This record gives sequence, C-alpha cells and structure tokens, in this order.
Amino acid sequence: MLVFYFRSADKTVIEPLQFYKWTTFSYTAWIILPVVLGLVSTMLMYDENQNDMLKQLWIIPISKTGYFFSKFIVVLSYSVCFMLLTAIASVFFGMLPGYITFEWNSISYLFKKCIEIAILTAFSILPLLAVAAAGKNYILPVCVTLVYTFLSFILLMVNMYLHPLSSATAIIMRDIPGVILAQEVNIPAALFCIGIWTIVSIVFAYISLKHRK
Repeated sequence: MLVFYFRSADKTVIEPLQFYKWTTFSYTAWIILPVVLGLVSTMLMYDENQNDMLKQLWIIPISKTGYFFSKFIVVLSYSVCFMLLTAIASVFFGMLPGYITFEWNSISYLFKKCIEIAILTAFSILPLLAVAAAGKNYILPVCVTLVYTFLSFILLMVNMYLHPLSSATAIIMRDIPGVILAQEVNIPAALFCIGIWTIVSIVFAYISLKHRK
C-alpha cells in the first residue's frame, strides 16, 4: 500500500527510518500484531477443545502451567516470525522501487525493533491467551481481543501504565524518531504493568485449566 502511495505522491527518495516507521512501527505494532496474536491464541485453544485433546493431556499427565506456557511459546514464535517477515517485506518493497537506499545501521535498527515488538507484544497478549484457555468457544475470546486491543490504543493517550499493550507500545516508541507520546516514557513502570498483568494471566489460566475436565 505504501508503494502505491509513494508512487501516486511522486515520492522519489525517503529516509529509511521514516519509511520503516510507516511500514513497520505504526499500526502493525499497535493494532495488527495484537489482533493477529489474539486470534492465534483463540485458535490454539479452540482446536484442542473441539478435538477433546485436553482430556488426553490431563491423563498423561501434564502440568496446567506447563501446558499454558507451551501455548505461549507458540504465540511468541509466531510473533517473532510475523515481525521478521514484516521487516524483510519492508526492506524489499522499499529498495525494489528505489524509495530507500541500503543502510546497514537503519536495517539493523529495524530488525532489532521488530524483535523487541514481537517479544513485548507476545507478553502483552497473555491475558488474551488466558481468556482463550478459560473458554470453550471462540466468540468470546475474539470479542475480548478486539476490545482489549482498541482499549490499549485509547489508554495510550490517557495513562499508558494501566494496560500492558499501552505500556509495551510506550517502550517500543521511546526511541523512534518523530514519535511524541502524551506522557514521558517510564520504562520500569511500563515493565511493572506488563509484569503484573502477566502474573494475573498465569494465575487465571491455571485456575481455569484446573477446573477443566
């Protein structure tokens, strides 16, 4: 989409970091990736519920926390792959039409930020994975995913230390050129917010799975 925009706007050469900010650091990190990971979390849990896989896993037996963390590892791996593919696509479609030039510093910064986005976002959607683990259908987790994601976008402008996705976005955007946030970024406070939600999600998932037969 950006290639067509630049072509219609008659853009010739663009600063690589500016291009990457538009293609990778904007709505991909704020909205697209969280929604995608929320849907992945829902599908991971829903498929096993439909096939009665949980009953077989409890017979083995496998610990409830171990099961939950195994799903989180899948979500984290998917998140990393998604962001690496986004970074590769950004570089490819930026250089192919000649909009950006090859700069090792900007490319290494892009991939470093993509890994950062992938990890922080994966931890920030742990509440969605916990909700998916607690339910037996996909409608509620999907609805919660949409509300959860857009609520973080709103709270980012109000108080970024109440919602884990808002806190993750604040950490991600702290050193991206041209980005101005409503509050001063406090990394310890943001990490504390993510950590609290992570602990609550693990406890909630453990209790929910413990009552599943």
